[in-house]
Amino acid sequence: MPETPELTDHPPAIQPIYSFTEIGEPVLLYDGPMTVTAPSSTMSSATDGGSTSLRCEGKGKIVCTVQSMPRYNVHFTTLGDGSLLDIYHSNGSLQLDIAGHAASIPMRVTGKHFESSADLNHTKLEFTALLHQETILGNEDPLLEMQFYLINFPFDIGNTVTSRIDIENNTRHTTANRIHLDSDNRWSVDIDSRADSSDIWGETRIKDSYALSHVCRITKDQADTFSSSDALEVVEALYWFLSFMSSSHVGIVLPTGITSAGEEVVYARACSPIDSAAYRQSWFSRYDVEGRQHLDSLYNHFKKKWNDPIWRAILPQLIGRYASANGKFIDSGLVAAFSTLETLYWVKYGLIAQSIKAKDLKKSQASTKIRELLSSANIEPDIPSPLIALSSKGHEIRDSKNLGQLPEVVAWVRNKIVHPDTGSKLTFDLMDQAHLAAIWYLELLLLREFNYTGTYFNRVTNKIETVPWI
Repeated sequence: MPETPELTDHPPAIQPIYSFTEIGEPVLLYDGPMTVTAPSSTMSSATDGGSTSLRCEGKGKIVCTVQSMPRYNVHFTTLGDGSLLDIYHSNGSLQLDIAGHAASIPMRVTGKHFESSADLNHTKLEFTALLHQETILGNEDPLLEMQFYLINFPFDIGNTVTSRIDIENNTRHTTANRIHLDSDNRWSVDIDSRADSSDIWGETRIKDSYALSHVCRITKDQADTFSSSDALEVVEALYWFLSFMSSSHVGIVLPTGITSAGEEVVYARACSPIDSAAYRQSWFSRYDVEGRQHLDSLYNHFKKKWNDPIWRAILPQLIGRYASANGKFIDSGLVAAFSTLETLYWVKYGLIAQSIKAKDLKKSQASTKIRELLSSANIEPDIPSPLIALSSKGHEIRDSKNLGQLPEVVAWVRNKIVHPDTGSKLTFDLMDQAHLAAIWYLELLLLREFNYTGTYFNRVTNKIETVPWI
């Protein structure tokens, strides 16, 4: 039998610590014995006259929900006698102890149920609770790797990895689904989409729901160990970068460290609100092959901004508003995009260049500020031909004091939304096109701030184009 030709080796796919779940299905973190204590309540001890904490043993689960606001939930059940009533009537704050975790875990009860026989000898207590924010499940030690998961990140593109090796048939099963980023020449970030991403993402979009879409891994160069705080700082910056890349609020959940001894440490951190899977346009397109080659460079330029104290303070606001503006509601989206453009102007010329003072900011017309931003990025102020309604309005409002170009028309529509009057009628086309143009401006100007030199999807022309400053 002839030998099978040797296939090109590809790096192995990330092996997820937790299995990918179905749409909206929570992720199981723990299932086993639990002990619950009510630390703030005591009961008299007949033997020593002192006091003891209320305490009961049972079993339960800890899960991470996959929804718009992911939470770490505890589901606890125990059987006993009437003394369980003391726990049932305790206040909402309890302590949880589980196997393999040395310290008690604080949690807040959100629901409880009590069943008992008439003599209270056979009692069942059930309750659900939320783990407090910043809870750590496991023992803190230096890490070799940190894994985490993305919710509703819409791209399943990238480099080839080996997802499975079939030893019997001497074949490798590969998928082209890894995005690789190097951070600050010290950190390596791998983002692998799930094997069934196309099917799951399509169904998630139809249902306008939430699903785990990717597993990610952070390691340090030369396999050095690192602290969880350093890794979580990388995760925070990555959250805002991926939200900008997808033009929506993605989710990052289940950051889990792996120590040099192979032990797992879960960091049950609060997660920001996540946008549902409804279709949203983005400057980044999965079909833009050239644009993919610039992602690593873009990420490193983004990190340089992130490492600047002024930009770190403002980038979450800029990207968060940009993602919110790119939603379903065009009127509020236009207002959000426009105010973000003005914030960007103040950051560039007020806080950094210091060429304008806060008291003078309101004296300048909004369209003038946008023109100055556009000029700095070599973006023409002319109204693109697809924006027919805006072009018509531009001709209508043009006079000796108004150039009637795109900055002026977008500002005019925004002002009519914020300050309505009976003399002007805003059509859907006007608002829709002004909303489109404002977001287009905003994403281009942010790309310029990050020194992006590749191609992008132009949402106005519906084409992949080179950025205008190249």
